[in-house]
Amino acid sequence: MPKALITGVSGQDGWYLAEYLRSLDYEVISVLRTSRYSLDSSEVPPGTRSLYGDVTDPTFVMSTVMKEKPDEIYNFAGQTFVAASWVNPDIFFRTNTLAVLYFCEAIRHHSPKSKLYIACSSEQFGETPPPQNERTPMRPISNYGTSKKAAFDTGIVYQKSYGCQITCGVAFNHESVRRGQWFLSQKVTRFIAQVRKGIIEPGERLKLGYKAGIRDWGAAKEYVRIMHAATTRGLDVCVIGTGVGRTVEQFVDLAFRQNGLEAKDWVDYDVEANLRPTEPKGFIADNAKLKGLGLAPEIGLEELLQEMTAAWEEKFDKEGITAAKL
Repeated sequence: MPKALITGVSGQDGWYLAEYLRSLDYEVISVLRTSRYSLDSSEVPPGTRSLYGDVTDPTFVMSTVMKEKPDEIYNFAGQTFVAASWVNPDIFFRTNTLAVLYFCEAIRHHSPKSKLYIACSSEQFGETPPPQNERTPMRPISNYGTSKKAAFDTGIVYQKSYGCQITCGVAFNHESVRRGQWFLSQKVTRFIAQVRKGIIEPGERLKLGYKAGIRDWGAAKEYVRIMHAATTRGLDVCVIGTGVGRTVEQFVDLAFRQNGLEAKDWVDYDVEANLRPTEPKGFIADNAKLKGLGLAPEIGLEELLQEMTAAWEEKFDKEGITAAKL
């Protein structure tokens, strides 16, 4: 039975990958530091073994890899909310970069047969205009993007210097019902569900920020399967995205329209709200490499948004939430 160690398992990627690997009969070790609120309040995926620890502690990382010698390691632990990286840059570099270095060192010294997947981000491309692929120059313009590029570069160094089996997966925006509630997809689908349930009435507004930002949105459940395939096939670098770009405004319009609503009747944009000190040109994946391998994403944004809205409606029903209780 193959063994996988997954960090950040309380987040969407770690959770869904753990579930997927269990379905493939893997032994899965779920590494987590603290529990985290999501639509499903269970702490770790069923059938996995919990291991509490701090991936920014090199002693913990070294001892864990030395003891477990997993066949595969997937590092999803880290800070993900880009705007916060200007407020607490040191935290982003400790969790997003140093943890990767510790895993690389642990594999090099104690488990050279282990394969490591490093969760990288489209934010690494920064001011380089879309579309972006594995050969596109990376010029990050946020502390988050810089911390992720440093992790990426670390992985490449250990590939080339020591022959470590490392896959750097550069994932574009991907969503699910387990996405953090501060992200756009959850803000929008939650609001729509509240409208549909009569919890929010006409006149109340959803306030959003910069509407012209361009992103490539996909489904987290599908992306983790691509991450696994890329790792087991030994890809060094892999861009993961749908190849379809939309502005924030287009994303919001789609989410409202497929529920029989008009975004203009419910949404206000404030260009100054949540505006970053620097704004990228936009992120759209050139996923030709994935297509050539038969791994390109297939789940459309429409299906994903409908699933997320339905999950919020189900949550409100279970909790008996009404307008009077909000």
